[in-house]
Amino acid sequence: MLALVMVLTFPVAVWAALPAGAADPAQDVEEIARWIRERQDGAAPAPLPPCAWPAPGHAEITSPFGYRLHPVLKRFRLHAGLDIGAPEGAAAAACWDGVVIAVAELPAYGRVVVLDHGGGLATVYAHLSAVRVSEGDRVPQGDEVGWVGVTGQVTGPHLHFEVWLDGRPVDPLRYADMCE
Repeated sequence: MLALVMVLTFPVAVWAALPAGAADPAQDVEEIARWIRERQDGAAPAPLPPCAWPAPGHAEITSPFGYRLHPVLKRFRLHAGLDIGAPEGAAAAACWDGVVIAVAELPAYGRVVVLDHGGGLATVYAHLSAVRVSEGDRVPQGDEVGWVGVTGQVTGPHLHFEVWLDGRPVDPLRYADMCE
């Protein structure tokens, strides 16, 4: 009920067509979901070790997980991850050991890396200026997968970080207390 009230308070322009040349991040989320469904190994869940923070040395969350008014599209959308403020060129690091299941350039997410950690858990690192890994690579926890950038639809440099569990995005802060 609360969500319905919130939706009704937004101006009609929120539901208008996307601005010219703008990409809908929902399409990128669908593509990432497809990659995870098709490429995850399906291994049984294992207890997770403490995680490494995805943006070492940078802890400012500039946009949390959840529904929000998109800053570029001016439309109410699910923000499927966290935006972590960091300068261009800062490291983006693997939270846990994983296997790279996708490296791509998407319209809204820009350069993106997706890691499979087994047990239905995957992580996404987006808006990268460059990537350091290739599909199929095994990446140890804490190793760089790429560098923070301004690719895709962004208002400034930051790391967009997502955690997926069983094919759905979940709030990465659920795991933050595990990070060292």
